[in-house]
Amino acid sequence: VPLTHRAEIEIKWDRFFVFYNLLEDQGEDPEDFQIIKDRYYVFETQTLGTGSFSTVKLAIDMKSGERMACKIIDKRRMRIGKPSERPAQLSIDQEISILKEVVHPNIVGIKDTVQTSKYVCLFLTRVTGGELFDYILKNSGVQEHESKFIFYQILRAVKYLHSRNITHRDLKPENLLLESAKPFSRVIVTDFGLAKMLPSALERMKTKCGTMSYLAPEVLNAGSATGGYSKCVDCWSLGVLLYVMLAGSLPFGSDEDAGQLMRRIGTADFTFGDECGWDGISWEVKDLISKLLTVDPQKRLTIDEAFAHPWIAAQSDLLAKLYAKVGRRVRCSFCSAVSDVRIFKVCRLLVVG
Repeated sequence: VPLTHRAEIEIKWDRFFVFYNLLEDQGEDPEDFQIIKDRYYVFETQTLGTGSFSTVKLAIDMKSGERMACKIIDKRRMRIGKPSERPAQLSIDQEISILKEVVHPNIVGIKDTVQTSKYVCLFLTRVTGGELFDYILKNSGVQEHESKFIFYQILRAVKYLHSRNITHRDLKPENLLLESAKPFSRVIVTDFGLAKMLPSALERMKTKCGTMSYLAPEVLNAGSATGGYSKCVDCWSLGVLLYVMLAGSLPFGSDEDAGQLMRRIGTADFTFGDECGWDGISWEVKDLISKLLTVDPQKRLTIDEAFAHPWIAAQSDLLAKLYAKVGRRVRCSFCSAVSDVRIFKVCRLLVVG
């Protein structure tokens, strides 16, 4: 079978053959993001995810062979987006600056950035286990002992962010990636498009943003005479997240009826119904969820207080050992990130003749 220019063949899982025909008239299009800076190859056929303004593709560092995720943000689509989505245009530089600021084993790492007149390309740590959201759906929830380890890792990541006055503002299962689809995987916090870095812990935020079902009550009231909100909004989102992991459903329901959803969030109107399997869940984790889903942010648990809660603290030594073991496993498997991709820059005459 004749190979066409830029043919991409997956020989077996995660091993690729790419044919690049130098006799083809490629031109010098600066907007061509398949080969970027003569260093990165972006796979046209390997889409890892999509968003309102971006597409995430598999990419290869041709110098090191490392696999990466390339988040390609289309500036043109952002310019014609809905008025309610326009704030996303301002988030690109903020997302980049925050990602360059943070280095943590449970936070997605940024390798490089490339900007053109049409696109912004972020080269990020590639994670292959999928979203926590899909893992929850597949298993109809997560067992309590595994949920504890997942939650412990997220707490560590958010504690790190808060120590640097960074609030994520969109913590949810879709923005949490798993290193592996197997149980007790490393968890990676991603998508910092709505994150905010403040000059000090005393500063307040006033933008109403995030995912409705995970928003804290004070975010819903942002812009009124409330004085804004603090990083405590992430703690509320963690309470919703923990509930979702254990129950496989949202504590306040979906946003089909926004008015009803806002009322339930504003009054913390949720239950631990037996129909969702809560009868087999410990009272300690129910207590932790209830204290995270406290309407008054002054009374809501902080990250440090969540670490000190009996549900976590009673097994802190075991969790720390498991965390260290997962970290060692990740470091030992780094060589697997070096791809068996072969990019053949040859002419067609050589191939056929």
